[in-house]
Amino acid sequence: RHTGMAILLNPLQGEAYLQLARLCFLEGRGNQAIDALVSQALRARPYDGDVLFSAGWHYLQLYRPDKAEALWKKAFADPGQHQLRVIAASCPHVPASTFIAMFQPDWSTLEDIWRRYQTEGSDDDRQALLIHGWQEAEKAEQRGDQKASRHWMVLARMASQWERPDLVLTASDRAVRLAPESHAARRVRALALFEERKFAAAEADLRWCLARKRDDPNAQRKLAAAVNAQSDLAAEAR
Repeated sequence: RHTGMAILLNPLQGEAYLQLARLCFLEGRGNQAIDALVSQALRARPYDGDVLFSAGWHYLQLYRPDKAEALWKKAFADPGQHQLRVIAASCPHVPASTFIAMFQPDWSTLEDIWRRYQTEGSDDDRQALLIHGWQEAEKAEQRGDQKASRHWMVLARMASQWERPDLVLTASDRAVRLAPESHAARRVRALALFEERKFAAAEADLRWCLARKRDDPNAQRKLAAAVNAQSDLAAEAR
């Protein structure tokens, strides 16, 4: 009764039709009535991401994945909290490569998707996401996007969480080349160089970072370790 009154007072309230569709069972009405209400919700709010997501969920429960996919694609293309709902509903059930092909995520959602597959996915999922991000970062760099350096830093963080220091080094190096005065990028590259046992290059970056931000105990420790490692290597060579 309350939902029906809400629709009478505001017929353009799309969520109300969806709520009424969820309550059809109380009056013994079947799929035909539910479909009519879902369709009306979409007519009332054809660009509302929450309505699109909920309508897609309805069709998914009715084993009509083609309609659900079309609605979720439309919802995901529009920024908002509904994007996180699409991610939460989709990622546990499809490989990352399929998710990427369906939704073509950009930088506004890539890290949210990464967190899902980082905890619940496979190495293939993580690799697919890094490849997609890598391609998008290269495109941003080629078109002179000012955010390209930040994109490479996002990829460096993702690679670090995957425990791939080689990829961290490559991504952070690209970030430094685009933003040579970025302390964050230099620091990440320095630590990646250290992990890859490139101690001389790591020392140079660490000294650069400490010259600008002395209060960094971890960088100080890594610098001392890099210097000692070079001494040990020189001693072994003799």
